[in-house]
Amino acid sequence: MQKSFTKLCAVLCILLACAESRAQDAMVRGNDARRHAGMISLKEMFTALENNLQVAFSYSAAQVEGKWVAEKFARIPAAQLEDQLSKALAPAGLQAVRISQRDYAIRTVAATATTKAVDLQVTGLVTDDQNQPLPGVSVHEKGTSNGAATNAQGRFSIRVAGSSSVLVFRSVGFATQEKSVGRGEVNVTMAPDVKELNSVVVTALGIKREEKALGYSIATLKGDQVATVKEVNVANALSGKVAGVNVRAVSSDPGAPYS
Repeated sequence: MQKSFTKLCAVLCILLACAESRAQDAMVRGNDARRHAGMISLKEMFTALENNLQVAFSYSAAQVEGKWVAEKFARIPAAQLEDQLSKALAPAGLQAVRISQRDYAIRTVAATATTKAVDLQVTGLVTDDQNQPLPGVSVHEKGTSNGAATNAQGRFSIRVAGSSSVLVFRSVGFATQEKSVGRGEVNVTMAPDVKELNSVVVTALGIKREEKALGYSIATLKGDQVATVKEVNVANALSGKVAGVNVRAVSSDPGAPYS
């Protein structure tokens, strides 16, 4: 029984040795293939540059293990060292940082995850408060120059970055609205933008002031008050309508001025 177990162990050892030898042979063949293709290991490149340019590179074994570069990078001129190093190391996710005149530290560049925005086609209808379609309404994606406008039927179509985008709706005479695109269907009812107009008074000096801003009382003469007076002459119609204002004729001749 003991002899059988010993034989089994010996066979296993032989098999393991053969497997390891084959793996080493495959690695050597792979390395030879790369060399024939004009490639050298990253460690060999650093060693060649250190010998040729009298510089030193600081790196770990994990940073260079299994990484290959074009053989031409082993012959980089001193004047192009940093520029060519960037090109050689970038595909390996590494960069050379100069820490002194002749010393370089090899750093691993952190991979940055990039997410591609998913385009979304958005359509919809814009109407007024009477449920009538509004043509010519400006529709644009907030924070961008991407925009469109509604057609004669009040409909629009615009492609935005994604479902989180916000559309801004603008039209003369209507209040601006903002809507999130959601799933891609946006219908908007525009509300009239009604603003109260303050009364403006033109003073004797021709200066415009809001009525409530004046420090004295004023009299207002509306058009309908003049129209109800049956006078052929407008000046006569104005006479006696405003306190403190006298309208009188200076001549009885036709076309004579009033004061």
